[in-house]
Amino acid sequence: MRQILLAEDEDRTRRSIVTVLESAGFSVKEACNGHEAMDILLKSNGDIDILLTDIVMPIMTGIELIYTVRKDFSLLPIIAITAYRDKDLSDNLEKLNCSRIIDKPFEPDILLESIEQVLIANEQ
Repeated sequence: MRQILLAEDEDRTRRSIVTVLESAGFSVKEACNGHEAMDILLKSNGDIDILLTDIVMPIMTGIELIYTVRKDFSLLPIIAITAYRDKDLSDNLEKLNCSRIIDKPFEPDILLESIEQVLIANEQ
């Protein structure tokens, strides 16, 4: 079973995403911010297949999380979700080798399709 680490500070959004992912057969670990996500990742023994992170979060933003993750987990696929995309953010995420960016709000099928595409690309 594929395991996804979800970092999302909004409870309702996080619960909705977890429901979609678990219904599709994924195992999900949840974090409320980037710091918590990093702790989970460090304790995961390499069992995380994808990091799915919001960008705007307290304590440690998604950008800070991705930057930190890239230091020790350079090949981990990352999908960023945001309601605030602009060219600078897109450029930053590209430089950090972010696999995909999904704009909020999004439909469940967009999320699942993006995850499947990233998993397939990562296997090649």
